[in-house]
Amino acid sequence: MPTRHLLPEEIALLVDDEEGFGIAPLREHEASCALCRERVETERALIELIEHLPYAAPSAGFQDRVLREVQIFEPWHVAAMDTVRRLVPPPGPWRVVASAGLVGAACSMTAIVLWVSLRLDTVLYVTQAGLERAQSALISGAAAAVTFAFGDTVAAALPTAGAWGAVVALATVLGSIGLAGLGLRSLAARRVRGER
Repeated sequence: MPTRHLLPEEIALLVDDEEGFGIAPLREHEASCALCRERVETERALIELIEHLPYAAPSAGFQDRVLREVQIFEPWHVAAMDTVRRLVPPPGPWRVVASAGLVGAACSMTAIVLWVSLRLDTVLYVTQAGLERAQSALISGAAAAVTFAFGDTVAAALPTAGAWGAVVALATVLGSIGLAGLGLRSLAARRVRGER
């Protein structure tokens, strides 16, 4: 028989009229302890009240309203698989067409990768030509901006300066525009302070 008061789990065993090896000492303690007997009787009365409560059906749409508010965590791999499943057509002729298209795309990509790896010198040549065109476009764009901002004399010196000269000239133009904007802003601020 326990020398302490009954724990909530032990009271629940007595209220449920459980049978077993450890129940007899609990029943003996309940019979000898007024406080524990009162707690067991209170629990039984509470369960009796709950069992006789009238059934109340939830209002229409209750489940939808509750589930709309519940945020369900979905792992990234489950979301990815769901997306893939939505993209795969149902069994039939469209699945065959989609499969043939995927196989064709995979074969084409394989052929392109093999061609590029076997013709690496051609890829390097095309890349270098593209970089040279980008460099000349940068220089001509900077020359146009410098011609517009500083005149033909400075623009004539730009092609001899090379790419770094174009970058310096463009940075100078952008810096001049930024300084002019700051100057106008400070003049406007002085004017506003002067009017007050």
